[in-house]
Amino acid sequence: MLYKDNLKQFDKLYRENLKLQRTQSQNGRRITDLESKLNAERKRRRDLVENVCYRDNVRAASPELMIDLLRDKCSVNNVTSYRRLTTLNQVYDNAMQDFLSFYYHEKYSYGYIETVNDQYILHDINQNQDHPVILPDFILKNTNFDLNTVVRCHLNDNASWGVDHFYRTISFRLVSKPQSINKKKSSKKIKESQPTILLTNPEELVWLASKRIVIVGDKYSVGFLNEIKKYCSVETFNGYKDGERRIFDAMHRADYVFMLIGSVLHAMTVYTKGTNDLNENTDKVQTFDVPAKYDGVIRLHYLYANH
Repeated sequence: MLYKDNLKQFDKLYRENLKLQRTQSQNGRRITDLESKLNAERKRRRDLVENVCYRDNVRAASPELMIDLLRDKCSVNNVTSYRRLTTLNQVYDNAMQDFLSFYYHEKYSYGYIETVNDQYILHDINQNQDHPVILPDFILKNTNFDLNTVVRCHLNDNASWGVDHFYRTISFRLVSKPQSINKKKSSKKIKESQPTILLTNPEELVWLASKRIVIVGDKYSVGFLNEIKKYCSVETFNGYKDGERRIFDAMHRADYVFMLIGSVLHAMTVYTKGTNDLNENTDKVQTFDVPAKYDGVIRLHYLYANH
């Protein structure tokens, strides 16, 4: 009888032990699952923190740095992800046009002064427009000033133009040439007076003769190029057709670079900003939109006056 009781007790303990082992095994699996979920959650949290930090760093990064990152990561494997660059390029072009309109067309005007009905009128050489201007006493009383010199006018806050500087080494002469016009079936020849900008200072001419100018871009008139050639050695490059390496080498060798931003790759402007001799802190690279005939000559004089 005792033997049977012991056997029953042994069987009971054995079953309880098996049950405990199964419970422990189940708990172990649960713990393992929980640890796996906890590790996954920790990794997700790290990824979120890194992503937030990355986004914050990107927002704080300069456009130049972001453009460099995009350029370095671009490949045949992810080129389709760059489709929105077309939109960015349109935004850039619009912003650049606004920039040029404000800084080059509205803020300053270059030309010569005429008197009409006792009022001073500026004839803007680049825009071929006339504006009433204010001629201050400090310029009128300057013995080196006369109406045959080129002046710079500033657009004041009240939307009026005022002369703030004149270029004593730049003069113009009126060249009369016959021009035929057809009006009411009759042909008449008239004489039209047109200004011609000349650099006349001997020291300036010697200085310019030693300079090598590189023009990058093809949106310019023959007159713009020919006027510059009167004073400097000039080399021209097509911003899209000539190789970038060849253009960059020429830019570094030149004394000055005239870049026509409307007909060059954006990569060229980015490249110049990253160099020691071509960046925006130097005067070596001069930018133009669509330059008029004498824009280059006026810019050469500016470079001489400030060298």
